[in-house]
Amino acid sequence: KGIQIVVELVQHPQKLKTAVEDLCERFAKVKESKQKMNEAVQGEHTKQEAHLRKTVKELKNKLKTEGDARRKKILTVMKENMSLLKEIRGMRDAIANLQSTLLQEEQSNKKEGANAELEVAKTIDLQRRQIRNLREEIKLASVRLGIDGGNLPVSKERAQLA
Repeated sequence: KGIQIVVELVQHPQKLKTAVEDLCERFAKVKESKQKMNEAVQGEHTKQEAHLRKTVKELKNKLKTEGDARRKKILTVMKENMSLLKEIRGMRDAIANLQSTLLQEEQSNKKEGANAELEVAKTIDLQRRQIRNLREEIKLASVRLGIDGGNLPVSKERAQLA
């Protein structure tokens, strides 16, 4: 029945508008549902906004706390690194000093070794001369005493030295 009225008023826009509004009020109750819907949406929006604000605040606090902890950890690691670098520098200096000392000792030992070898060679040469002189004296003494020196036993060492 309501649609028939609206159809009859198609030629009269003002009356058509009024009839459609009446129909809407009677069957749909749009205004009340719109108002209730707006209030519900507004309430939900307020709840969501409050929840989001709370979440953002918590996240900011968490970020600050974690950032501070991270900064402390980084600072600690940097201090440890600085300490280790100083220790490494000290060890490098100690190694350089030890290498320098070792090189000096090796050079000194080479000189001393060369001198010692020279001394040993001189001593051996001197001892060989003394042995020759003593042999000559023995031969002379044996000739003077009339002893045949050719029958005396000769040790292997004497044979090698002769």
